[in-house]
Amino acid sequence: ISSAVGSFSEYKPDYYFVGTCFLTASHPEKSADQLEGPTLPGQVRQALRGEASDQRKSPCPVVFAIGGIDESNCSIPVQHGADGVAVIRSILQADHPDQVAIDMHAAMNTARVAAD
Repeated sequence: ISSAVGSFSEYKPDYYFVGTCFLTASHPEKSADQLEGPTLPGQVRQALRGEASDQRKSPCPVVFAIGGIDESNCSIPVQHGADGVAVIRSILQADHPDQVAIDMHAAMNTARVAAD
C-alpha cells in the first residue's frame, strides 16, 4: 500500500494493477499463502483516495485487481473496493469470450451495488 501511495505522490498515474489476487499460471511460483489476495486492491484504492483528497490536485486513480481473475471470482475484489479487474486467460481461452466478458461485467455490477 505504501509503495502505491508513494508512486501516486510522485508520478500521478491514471491507474494501478494490484495483485496477485488468486492463484494464476502467470505466477506459478506463488502458493496460496504468498498471494496478496482479493482485498488488497480495495485497500490500495482507499489509501489512494485519501492521498488524492489530501493533495487536492489529482483525481484518484482507477485500481484494477489482477491475477487469477475469472468468472467465478471477479466480483470478490470489487466487493472489497477495487474499481474493476484485469483478465487475460479467462477470456482468451473461453469458447465464447464475448459471453464471459458480459457475465463478468454483470457479476461486478451486482457486487458494486451490493457493496454500496
